[in-house]
Amino acid sequence: AIALFSAAPAMAEPQSLQVNLEVDYIGFGLGSIRLLATTNGASYSADARVEPSDLTELFDAAEITANVQGIFGYGALAPVEYASENRKPEKTQLVAIKYDGDRPTSVWSDPPYRIGRHAPTDEQKVGTLDPLSGVVAMAFGTSADDDNPCGTSLPIFDGRRRYDFRLAYIRDVTIDDGDHGYRGHAIECEASYHRVAGFNPNKPRDSE
Repeated sequence: AIALFSAAPAMAEPQSLQVNLEVDYIGFGLGSIRLLATTNGASYSADARVEPSDLTELFDAAEITANVQGIFGYGALAPVEYASENRKPEKTQLVAIKYDGDRPTSVWSDPPYRIGRHAPTDEQKVGTLDPLSGVVAMAFGTSADDDNPCGTSLPIFDGRRRYDFRLAYIRDVTIDDGDHGYRGHAIECEASYHRVAGFNPNKPRDSE
């Protein structure tokens, strides 16, 4: 799960947002996500870096850099181009995804992904976000409303796998310290990861 504090700002005006998230799995700190996102009201862009902790060697985690450009409109994000570099000691995986409207139209990967019988269907890819746009959507609160101040569920496709980020409200908090400069009301949210397709059901969840 990812715990974050979000003031859920509106995206109608040009703005920039820098977010640091700490990632935990069953109580272990797995690393941090450093995100810089900007929007001018009609489009958005973001760059992110995932830095694993020492414990992530137990989970085969990697250092990841990613960037995305997309369109913002009608309260939702629509990615246009996404690219990522996933670096592990034994290999580096490059991925690029291009979109047209509400669906990915091309996926390039090096080394090429091996697409098996558990691959997502074209129907499961419709309306999805790339992983970085998913984090941007969480940070900006694009799916939030009065009943769900953190948002609900974000469908993600990473070029090989299809999963959901499910968002849940934890509590209202007041931030009065830290070196980020923000002081005041915020919302504590939790994002959990749920597999949909592209995973081998015979493998443990923490091995993919």
